[in-house]
Amino acid sequence: MKTNKYTVEDLKQYKIAVLCGGTSNEREISLLSGDGIYSALKASSLNLDVHKIDPKFYDLINLKKDGFNLVFNTLHGRFGEDGQVQGFLDVLGIKYSGCNLLQSALTLDKLLTKKVWLQSQVSTSAFINLTANQILEQQDTLDLDKIIADLGLPLFVKPNLEGSSIGISKVKSKEELLPALITAAKLDNQVLVEQFINGKEYSVPVLNNKALAAIEIIIDKKYEFYDYQSKYFDDNTRYECPANLSPEQTAKILALAEKATLAVGIKSWCRVDILSNQEGEFYALEINTNPGMTTHSLFPMAAKYRGMDYTKLCLHVLVDAINDVELG
Repeated sequence: MKTNKYTVEDLKQYKIAVLCGGTSNEREISLLSGDGIYSALKASSLNLDVHKIDPKFYDLINLKKDGFNLVFNTLHGRFGEDGQVQGFLDVLGIKYSGCNLLQSALTLDKLLTKKVWLQSQVSTSAFINLTANQILEQQDTLDLDKIIADLGLPLFVKPNLEGSSIGISKVKSKEELLPALITAAKLDNQVLVEQFINGKEYSVPVLNNKALAAIEIIIDKKYEFYDYQSKYFDDNTRYECPANLSPEQTAKILALAEKATLAVGIKSWCRVDILSNQEGEFYALEINTNPGMTTHSLFPMAAKYRGMDYTKLCLHVLVDAINDVELG
């Protein structure tokens, strides 16, 4: 891997666009992340030329014409994390933070990611996938009993390409299964039906292939799972950073996060969500390539635990971008 040659001082040479908002279902969270990143970069001692750009109101084709040559991409969900904006910026010749086109397209697709993980011996929960056409147009052919027999109850139903827990249902009975499938199918052409792992939930931020910390997520009992509301807006959701695990278990979960990241080729930053069962075995759930940077977000929390404050984290991510770490 090549040696990084640029430092934070070199960021002064760039006109920086913080891309946030957009038109995906995760627009609200992206705006919150963008506000934080923009404010941190603007307030840094480097006197950076930084601007907040919302693609909902700004045609990105104008980035080059307007002099932008570096992007902090904090768009969440479709367009921002699926390879589209990455490919667009590649064509424009503008450097950007985070994953490249191929990594983004792969990791937003939960189904493909799990298949890659299985090929790489990364532990992940059992699953099946269905198409929206099967669910919405061919309901008579759906074998709900077989799905339950294969995966058990409860189980989770997820739109394949949505993030931030949008469209996810926890299904506890056969009667709940079809409505949950329909909800997900209305959001995506592919639907993932996933085994429920009865245990604790963790998230592990990974920076340059190094897991920073395992964070245990402890939600209020009124929630069935770590959903959109509990994730971003409920102050009763608690986070234990680092998680209260034995040294051996800590080593296992951090190693799983790093293995899951390497399997999909990411070298910059991401966050791996992980579940544990009652026996203490860990399972990679999904990977987030544009981690949230809100006041509730986990990446800044783990970075702080490692001695890196919010502004330093933002600067580090941008320096990775100008050093093309994903090409190293």
